Amino acid sequence: KNEEVFKNEFYDYLKSYLKKEEIIDNFIYVINSNNLVILDYNIEIPVEDIIEYFLIDVFSDRDYVSKDVETEYVILNKEKNIVSSTLLYSKDSSDSDSVGKIEKDSKVKVFAESDKGWSILFYEEKIVFVESKYLSEIKKVENVDNGNITEKRTMYAIIDVNIRSEANSKSEKLGELKTGESIEKIGEDGSWTKVLYEGEIAYISSSCLSSVKVKKREVKLNVPPQGNIDVNKPMVALTFDDGPNPVSTPLILNTLEKYNVHATFFDLGSLMKKYPAVVQREAQLGEVGTHTYSHKNLNKLSISEIEQELKLSRETYKNVLGYDPILLRPPYGNINATTRALVDMPIIQWDVDSLDWKYRNKDLILNEIDKYGNLDGRIILMHSIYTSTADAVEILVPDLIDRGYQIVSVSELASYKGYTLETGNIYHHFK
Repeated sequence: KNEEVFKNEFYDYLKSYLKKEEIIDNFIYVINSNNLVILDYNIEIPVEDIIEYFLIDVFSDRDYVSKDVETEYVILNKEKNIVSSTLLYSKDSSDSDSVGKIEKDSKVKVFAESDKGWSILFYEEKIVFVESKYLSEIKKVENVDNGNITEKRTMYAIIDVNIRSEANSKSEKLGELKTGESIEKIGEDGSWTKVLYEGEIAYISSSCLSSVKVKKREVKLNVPPQGNIDVNKPMVALTFDDGPNPVSTPLILNTLEKYNVHATFFDLGSLMKKYPAVVQREAQLGEVGTHTYSHKNLNKLSISEIEQELKLSRETYKNVLGYDPILLRPPYGNINATTRALVDMPIIQWDVDSLDWKYRNKDLILNEIDKYGNLDGRIILMHSIYTSTADAVEILVPDLIDRGYQIVSVSELASYKGYTLETGNIYHHFK
């Protein structure tokens, strides 16, 4: 344990060394004959410089390391690519427990490599082992712009996108990359990816490229017969995030039921598990999409972390409702190209923000929605976790009906407006 190796004063030294106010005190480290290697921070500190901070005799390994070690590991501390999807193991043996899977083209930090064909990774806060044959060096290419050596990596288009001569949308169009087609990335320039196209340096908007190949498919929407929808009349979708809440969500549902209208609830898997009866009532009075499991910012997660978040939300959703979710709203509305490629659902955003999370006042919420004017075909963002939102909905629903709007779910709105939804695509409205 760290506290058995380092004196308390070492943590203050590490803060000043890293120039950080806070550090993790359970970091993973390796001590060899010359250096202390802290894997979490990717640094090496000469042992002689910090000898005063050790509780152990670092120059005598006989009490700490067995002399019968059969496998010798060499510290690498370098990034490599996964060349083929493979399992991760708890030990350097395929007979040991599998602790996860990592996908092809993932970039990983390899801390050490053995002479027996195994490598050590730090994955999801634990040490894991992977067969070295599944790892390759990251290809490098000479960047002829400035002579720097930059990473070369295969990227895939998540939508049809133009290839430009410069890092701006007004520059010359050199070609087009179709959805699913690949190209070699050699660097970045702000929000643009630098690529090699027909032997020349070119640029593609980074928001349209992913390290994961997108697999698009059309989604069959959940459109129950409502019986009283006129496709020629205005309609609007109310959507509610972050629930369910045992107090405010039922109040919203009461209003929907009273006026016989539908809405869409984007629920968190962690809360669906706690309040399944509320979720089931939501499904009866409209539809339920997923808002992931625990409201993490997907843009800040690794591929494996995104997959785990989606897996947990999907499993919980199916346990509560008996079927898989078909619509996703990402937390904070944040979704990048990699996440779009991984999500096997249409991504539903909004184009009317009630700001109920900010105001927490029914009158201000209603005033904010009024600012948008014509609401036909639009998606309104609200949250089902505030009683102030429930109070606003109690006024909003009859008011919209009086103004001639039909209040429908997102799936209904898309269907009645003639849209076909595909996985990985983003939708803000259905005007």
